[in-house]
Amino acid sequence: ERVWNIIPKTTFLDLKYILVMARKLLSDEIFGVAHYFPGARLETVSVPDIHRMHRRRAEEKLPRDVFYSCRISTAGENNAVCDRISDLLIDQGAPSALRMVLEELAANAMIHAPGKDRPAPDPGLSPENYPMAAEDAFDIGFGLLEDNAVASVTDYKGSLNRDEALYRLERQTTADPATGLPIGLVDSHGRGLYISRENVDHLIFNIDPGCKTEIVGVLPLDSIVRTRAISIFQRET
Repeated sequence: ERVWNIIPKTTFLDLKYILVMARKLLSDEIFGVAHYFPGARLETVSVPDIHRMHRRRAEEKLPRDVFYSCRISTAGENNAVCDRISDLLIDQGAPSALRMVLEELAANAMIHAPGKDRPAPDPGLSPENYPMAAEDAFDIGFGLLEDNAVASVTDYKGSLNRDEALYRLERQTTADPATGLPIGLVDSHGRGLYISRENVDHLIFNIDPGCKTEIVGVLPLDSIVRTRAISIFQRET
């Protein structure tokens, strides 16, 4: 039915989100957390910067309203950065589920975003040795914005699209009549998106097909109830 933005009735009705949704649907300017948090300052950091921030997190708390972005070029960097970012945010009140969300979204960018044409890696490889080509690099973003922990993953392959995202999510919520289990249980792809959607208050997909995909997860610091709103914005060709 071409429905791709869902606001659950359990969501606190914040007119800011309605305004952002309208603006994004009416323009091609769909990327970036600044749509939702215009007061955020954007800062690019390196992998060594993340390690330094992690080492000094007891003395230097993560500042509020700064959104950091780090380029990830190898699987080893991905594993280390996801782990340290999670520690930084959870130490300051983010739900522990954030670690799982970040890991799932980053795995999606690392493994699935490059597309189906790339040969499958040796299944015996450990996660930190997963092969990444130079052009497969992606960005992980994170920060404490207003009263939320926010994490994002941006890939520059754009292999995901609106229909694929909805298809994968639906397969995880549709039961097989014979078993009662999700029909997507043995799919090679999709559970990470479902896990992320179940554990954040707002999961946002921004998609330029074939060029760029940004997935943003927003988790309030003061709530243990996930409302699971979902928004999908896609540039039309």
